[in-house]
Amino acid sequence: MTVTGLLCPLLPLAHGVCRASSVVLDEPVVSYGGDRELCTSARRLTIRGTVRLRAEWLTGRVFGLLPVAFSTRVLPPVPVPYVTLTDVRAVGTALSADDVRGDHVTMGIGRECG
Repeated sequence: MTVTGLLCPLLPLAHGVCRASSVVLDEPVVSYGGDRELCTSARRLTIRGTVRLRAEWLTGRVFGLLPVAFSTRVLPPVPVPYVTLTDVRAVGTALSADDVRGDHVTMGIGRECG
């Protein structure tokens, strides 16, 4: 996951929603709960424009080494021009953007997404 232009306002009304100019996800697998779990996977998702994102809990590795775990609700309001996380797992996420493009996108039920 590579995020460009990240800013997480420290305002009670922000509810942990951060802004970014772009987010690139390599080999994401997104699962949606329910009676029959739905999933979406892709080789790459590129998200641009007015990007808004929130994660109740996000874990990963900075520089492929340093483990991190956080919620977007507690990130300080310091602009981060560029950050790359590997081995990312996110829970309770919400994302909206002007433009989302995917390479080799698969949508299915259960484990069809790989």
